[in-house]
Amino acid sequence: PGGVGKTRLALAVAREAAPAFAGGVTFVALAPVRDPSLVIPTIAHALGVLESGASPLIERINGFLENRAILLVLDNMEQVLEAATDVAVLLDANPELKIMVTSRGPLRISGEHLFPVPVLCLPTREASTSLAEVAAADAVTLFLDRAQMVQPRFSLTEVNAPTIVEICHRLDGLPLAIELAAARVPLLPPAALLARMERRLPLLIGGARDLPERLQTMRAAIAWSYDLLAPEEQTAFRRLAVFSGGFTLEAAEAVLTADGFEAAGAVPSTAHLDRIAVLVERGLVWQTEQPDGDARFGMLETIREFGLEQLDATGEEESVRQAHAAWYLALAETFDIGVRAAATRSLDRKERELPNFRIALAWTGGIERLRLAQALSYLWGLRGPRIEGREWLQQALTNAPDPPPVLLSAALESLSFLEHSLGNPELGTLHLHKALAIARERGDRREITFALTKLAEFAIDAGDDERANRILTEVEEWGTDPGDRFDNSASACVSRGILARRHGHLLQARGYFSDAAMRFGRSDDAFGLAIAREFLGLISCDCGEHAMAAAYLRESLDDWRLVGTRESLIDWLAIVATLAAAIGESTRSCRWFGAVEAQVEILGFNFPLPERVEFGKTAERVRTGPDDPNWTAGRNLSLDQVTDEAAEWLDGLANSHPEKVSVDVHCH
Repeated sequence: PGGVGKTRLALAVAREAAPAFAGGVTFVALAPVRDPSLVIPTIAHALGVLESGASPLIERINGFLENRAILLVLDNMEQVLEAATDVAVLLDANPELKIMVTSRGPLRISGEHLFPVPVLCLPTREASTSLAEVAAADAVTLFLDRAQMVQPRFSLTEVNAPTIVEICHRLDGLPLAIELAAARVPLLPPAALLARMERRLPLLIGGARDLPERLQTMRAAIAWSYDLLAPEEQTAFRRLAVFSGGFTLEAAEAVLTADGFEAAGAVPSTAHLDRIAVLVERGLVWQTEQPDGDARFGMLETIREFGLEQLDATGEEESVRQAHAAWYLALAETFDIGVRAAATRSLDRKERELPNFRIALAWTGGIERLRLAQALSYLWGLRGPRIEGREWLQQALTNAPDPPPVLLSAALESLSFLEHSLGNPELGTLHLHKALAIARERGDRREITFALTKLAEFAIDAGDDERANRILTEVEEWGTDPGDRFDNSASACVSRGILARRHGHLLQARGYFSDAAMRFGRSDDAFGLAIAREFLGLISCDCGEHAMAAAYLRESLDDWRLVGTRESLIDWLAIVATLAAAIGESTRSCRWFGAVEAQVEILGFNFPLPERVEFGKTAERVRTGPDDPNWTAGRNLSLDQVTDEAAEWLDGLANSHPEKVSVDVHCH
């Protein structure tokens, strides 16, 4: 992209490489040249080859270059790429010649090696990053260097470091953008500079007077690339700017065909891909491969801001944003509960698309916004951020005019779960009762049993076992429709199992959890299986069947990792720490309970009250005191580190007495 420092890099490489070229290094500035036919004369002038003579100029250049080891640096060739064939002629005729080209697009000639110039290395935004680590990041180094050129006493401190890190991230690590921003430091200290960065381009002006005009402002640097695009490529660029955080080819086609611009099917499917490929070549769009093998594209935010300006100026914004919102509503409403691998891929994809979902939510209104917020509630509930999900659902429910009862009921159920998980059980229960009343009025058995099952779970979490029993009895009276995608009876079995265990009926509890695992297994529901297997592990621990407990808990971990709910791993880890304590491995148990405490603080997670008390008593028993080194060591572990450590221990325990593991832990 423009402003990434291609020329500066080329000059640095040329200086390093110069000793290897007996004929020297020649720099050819092509930025002022707009006519491809003038490239050869410009090269001749730089080499000192006379332009007058009887033979063609290119032959005279070849005569000059013959048997000379010369490095030719052609700087800024993107606007005269048609002259690439002339460059190829020079290379073919002169084996000792090497040419280094800076360009916002490839020459596409034989023997060409592309080196995409990346943006500068950025420091992490983590609060734990040290001042030395921040200072070592290339982007921060450049910011400090340029800031000190205009304000010599400026320095990196513990106070301003987080702000400078955020500025560098907002500017995508683009050197030109960072230089222009740092030049503002005498007028705008970092905090004031960051506060004005909602729109970057108006701030990024005032480059050095000896720089080319296209590098005087960030907008001019991007506009230079934009102006070199063909009209249909310009249209594609500004329409793709509507995406935030990246996009897929399918999503791109949705906005590229908006408002009749090359309606879907009217042009070969490769046409859209070809235009995106040009934008990738020109550094205006990035491309990467996802873990699932899908291609993903996107724009640096600084470039995207320019694209949105052009989209607004052409009057296309409304139709493009409508197409964008329609695409993401359809994606959100794709059903993703069921077969574990497919559901996980769907959740992963939706999590990647959260920035685009936010744009669609902001653009839509009324029933469409409520549909979208409700469709995303499963993602928010499992992967977060739950607070954001709650805010969107509340806003959508408030502003949706007379939503259909089925949508209203589902949205209230989703809001109830989010409120409950965020520590507001009374409000969650209130929303759930409203959803239940709507379901009863409609006579919808699935919605009725779903709401009742959740009310039972809320009662269990509150320790109100008597009320939970009454609700579960009604759930069982309603029965289950074999055609339901949600097996509410399986969830009811889990609740019955928890109640049975609390009252000391371990064999009965095991029966309930085994039944639940079998039901969840039939639908391959990873979330339900994770819970059922987790409690089967706890029951096995209660019964002294430690190898069996380890086997159940190990498989439960695999399920939780598929689901991707990090809070659930805390509950799982507390059970593993309880198992370690039961075996007598107090050191290991203390270490893991310390990790549980730290993760509870980080994620703001609370166990259901009775289980929290139970785990807390075990934790205090294995802890020697407030300064227990094992507890402290556990607190310093990341969630990934501690779960990997616990998984390895479980594998060893499960395999230590395989003859004792008599229950099929797969439950299929």
